Amino acid sequence: MISKIKALWSILIVVIVFMNMPAIEVKAEAVSDEWSIKTTIENPKAVSAVSELNGKIYMFGGSSGSNPYKDVQIYDPKNNIWASGSNMPTARAAATSVVYGNDIYVIGGYTGNAFSWTGGSSVNNVEVYNTQTDTWSVKKAMPQALGSLTSVLYKGKIYVFGGMTTNTLSVATVQVYDPASDSWSTKKPMPNTIHGSSAVLHTDKIYLVAGRHIDNSSNVSLNTFLEYDPDSDNWSTKPNLLTARGGAQAVIYSNKIFAIAGKTEAGGRSYELSTVESFDFGQNKWSPEASLKQARSGAGAITLGGQIYVIGGSQSTLSNSPVNTIEIFGKIDSSTPTPEPIDPSQPTGDRAILVVTMTTGLEKEFDLSMKEVNDFISWYEGKQAGSGSASYAINKHDNNKGPFSNRKDYMLYDRILTFEVSEYSK
Repeated sequence: MISKIKALWSILIVVIVFMNMPAIEVKAEAVSDEWSIKTTIENPKAVSAVSELNGKIYMFGGSSGSNPYKDVQIYDPKNNIWASGSNMPTARAAATSVVYGNDIYVIGGYTGNAFSWTGGSSVNNVEVYNTQTDTWSVKKAMPQALGSLTSVLYKGKIYVFGGMTTNTLSVATVQVYDPASDSWSTKKPMPNTIHGSSAVLHTDKIYLVAGRHIDNSSNVSLNTFLEYDPDSDNWSTKPNLLTARGGAQAVIYSNKIFAIAGKTEAGGRSYELSTVESFDFGQNKWSPEASLKQARSGAGAITLGGQIYVIGGSQSTLSNSPVNTIEIFGKIDSSTPTPEPIDPSQPTGDRAILVVTMTTGLEKEFDLSMKEVNDFISWYEGKQAGSGSASYAINKHDNNKGPFSNRKDYMLYDRILTFEVSEYSK
């Protein structure tokens, strides 16, 4: 009898302890962080062109009402400081921007009220901001004038997708700019006419996330998800988003595509979204993520330092009512990963030959420590995910000849085609 009482008492203790334990078990898995307000924007606007370079966020133009701006706002998240750059030659909103080396290319846009699409025209301007000298230059114009377009850099060329004409028609155009030759070409059109979409690059494929479609009879937000292979110039369709999103932003984060905010239609009205969803390539599906603190469309979004930054936007579809905040999002993962077993028959090596093949076909070979190689790979993967500097300095070590005390080869991310690592022990 005494043993039974002890057994029951032990069970009761276990139950009480379990009931009073904090919910720490979930920390063994990756848990979505909540969105939080990072800072406010000094001159809030929507549909600005937004890019990140060397840890700073650049906002070009945009709109807070009927007239677009030509100003350049520069935010330093590390020091929480705002600065101003030289004005763009052309005031515009709903442009797109791409980082190329130390330059940021600002392409297309609209010169009137970008939310009502009145009082101006779509433009084909290509203006380049040099972040080192704070100066602008003008490049060859796009073949077609468009606003509300999106773009990515791939193998040294800028791919520009869709957009909207002055007379409010969505297009399926794909225009490609080569900075090396200052020339434009066109590729196979998109399967659908789309504007207000967001393009991201992942493992040599370009993905076009949601957007809007306007023709002579319809005006709707889209939940389409398209994959483009720039090497074969072919399009394919992927699983639709959970929610139609016009003017949303997409970024690569945690090896997933995050589709953020935008606007949609339901019940005969349109409204801004605060919801976020992500696409898992392994599972081939979209899933909900934590929502923003503030609903917005026409925002900018970048990844930096392991976090997503969502910048500005508008909180109203009826008028451009700018959101004056930057929100950030991160992931918390307190689990301890199990190390992969090492095959004892394979040498681990403390050094490696790194061979980098450039987009021009040139091969560059470096004899480096494994730490240097891993640092290079971390930079490359970080830049592919949308964060980090556009260039990386590799120490040439024993190739230091003559009077030089140090020689470095600066690798540009968009000029790298592939690289190979061959480990060895010294």
